[in-house]
Amino acid sequence: MKKILVLAIAIFLLIVNQANADTNVSACGTLSSAGTYVLNQSISSANTCITIGSDNITLDGAGYTINYSQTPTVFASSGFGIYSDGYNNLTLKNLIIVEGNRSGGGYNFGMSLRQMINSKIITTA
Repeated sequence: MKKILVLAIAIFLLIVNQANADTNVSACGTLSSAGTYVLNQSISSANTCITIGSDNITLDGAGYTINYSQTPTVFASSGFGIYSDGYNNLTLKNLIIVEGNRSGGGYNFGMSLRQMINSKIITTA
């Protein structure tokens, strides 16, 4: 009976630790589930790099760089370092966001954070 109890506790702790674990980000893409995401290297993309796709997301840049809109094009779609539309309870921190070499049409912004509440951007000097 004690072995079963110990095994059940071990499985519970493993599940709790996995649920609370940060997710490493090593490439541009969409963050589609609630949780904490941490850059583990600098990342770049031709247009938009990170798209927020859920409420309750923390993105920790860990001092790495997001370089967006790297491809020089004419009359291309817009590019953003981080884009979110309608998601809430976001925290963005420790990020360096740089626009690449893009020129021509469209418009570019380091961040486009639309229609969000209870969110924060934490910067350091």
